[in-house]
Amino acid sequence: MKLIQLLFIVLFIVLNPAYAADLNLDGINDTAGKFIDLNNDGFDDSVDRNITPSAGTNESILVAHNNNPHLYFGWYRTSQMTEPGWDLFQRAIDWATTGSVVSNVILFTYNGTIDYTSPNNDGMAVYDHLLAQGYSVELHSQMDAATLPPSYYSSFDIAIYINGYGYNAANIVASGIPFITTSAQHSDDISIGNGTSSLHQYRDTFEIINNTFGITTSPYSLGALQFTSPMWTDGITPNSNAVVLVVADPTVNPVLTIFPAQGVLATTTHFDLTLILEAQAVSIVNIATATLNGADITALVSGCFLSGTVISGGETLRCPRVSGAVLTTGENTFSITVNLSDGSTLNTSAVWTVLETTEP
Repeated sequence: MKLIQLLFIVLFIVLNPAYAADLNLDGINDTAGKFIDLNNDGFDDSVDRNITPSAGTNESILVAHNNNPHLYFGWYRTSQMTEPGWDLFQRAIDWATTGSVVSNVILFTYNGTIDYTSPNNDGMAVYDHLLAQGYSVELHSQMDAATLPPSYYSSFDIAIYINGYGYNAANIVASGIPFITTSAQHSDDISIGNGTSSLHQYRDTFEIINNTFGITTSPYSLGALQFTSPMWTDGITPNSNAVVLVVADPTVNPVLTIFPAQGVLATTTHFDLTLILEAQAVSIVNIATATLNGADITALVSGCFLSGTVISGGETLRCPRVSGAVLTTGENTFSITVNLSDGSTLNTSAVWTVLETTEP
């Protein structure tokens, strides 16, 4: 009979979206048929939660503030973490607390308790690590991060927040103590991002792009970073305050090529002068300058080009049927600079040797 009553209640909630259920006891209504966040990580568990970044974007996994002892640690599902993740985690603590002896840690977990089952196992993994280092740990619910006043933190050496969902951390930041968080939503609180996750993937390969900044110094080197096994990972899009140490994938720099690149041409030759931009997430805004043997031909070239697309990423600008006769006999240097949509510029040159020729 009790089972029938329970099923009736569940069915009633599902069929009546006006009635909300707090399914994970986090104080937030998980309205049936709308947003259901069962593990309180800020992602809707009713849909596929894998977020793949746009092609060419450089999603950041390990990010420090350039002036403050605040750090984003994107390997948030710490119960799945293997080496070298734990080494990087300890190095993050050491970096944030440089010059201080770490004794007391305030640790924010899912609901302030820990055990080896979800959703408390992430906090448990970190708690075990901290105890192994000899630290004293005071546990709090993630919700306490938004309510404890800045003065509360005066007796702690560092605050660590282990959960994907980020309750407001302004009071932690205002306290002035070092702060490490695994929530992408805190990236705006610590002023290194916009407060959203731009990558959410189960993966084990990453890329170190900075190995001069404490955490990723020797024995780490630039290039691939391989975890023993994959884990759920969040990435952010950093801002100007951020020092990015590890990204999801290496940055692919745009490349500008001229066709024909170089070689011997005949004055009777006709060819399609083509600019080829190989790039992701950027495009050519305009031709900044174009010169032929030092003479400015920017206007002529800009009016000639026809736009095309590189299927693998990028674009082409093609000026059809250019005659070799417009070039001078001997060596010709064609140089061009383009403005890109991200505010940067690219330039390249081609050198052609033109031979005077005749045809019947």
